[in-house]
Amino acid sequence: FDDSSLLAQAIRQTAECQHRDGAIPLACPLGDGAPVSDYAFLWVFSILDHYAFSDDSGPLRRSYPNVRRLMEWFGRWAGEDGLLSNVPGRLYIDAADMEKRGTVTALNCLYYQGLRVAGVIASIAGMQHEAEDMTAAAGKLRIAINKHLYSPARGLYADSRVDGKLVEKYSRQ
Repeated sequence: FDDSSLLAQAIRQTAECQHRDGAIPLACPLGDGAPVSDYAFLWVFSILDHYAFSDDSGPLRRSYPNVRRLMEWFGRWAGEDGLLSNVPGRLYIDAADMEKRGTVTALNCLYYQGLRVAGVIASIAGMQHEAEDMTAAAGKLRIAINKHLYSPARGLYADSRVDGKLVEKYSRQ
């Protein structure tokens, strides 16, 4: 412990493996290259964690352009309501038995936190305007998650929304 160099290396290698379109594959440098959305958000979170525990802003600053491209990639899958839907690639979410089609609640919650963390990373990297944009987008997404994925009758968030209707499946995550 007390050595953040391995995490810094993983941050760098993941950035190097990023697809041209902005997606992040599961395995770098080997693997089939298919994007895995939830893994990509964990990578973003790990960048801020590394900075918090090492006080070394180098990996954060170097990877920020990759973080921005990743957030732009996710933004392509957001509908008019701001929610991600039908994101290509794999979605593990701990390999849980849950509905993973359409507008997946767990993925949108990760996107919300990803935008918030990306905003903090942008701020530390000196990109204040981008930080403000990501933070504002996260706020709008939070409202959309509560408006479109929550079932007041059940008092729960549905696993997903397919064809505009909440799927009647409510997992514990």
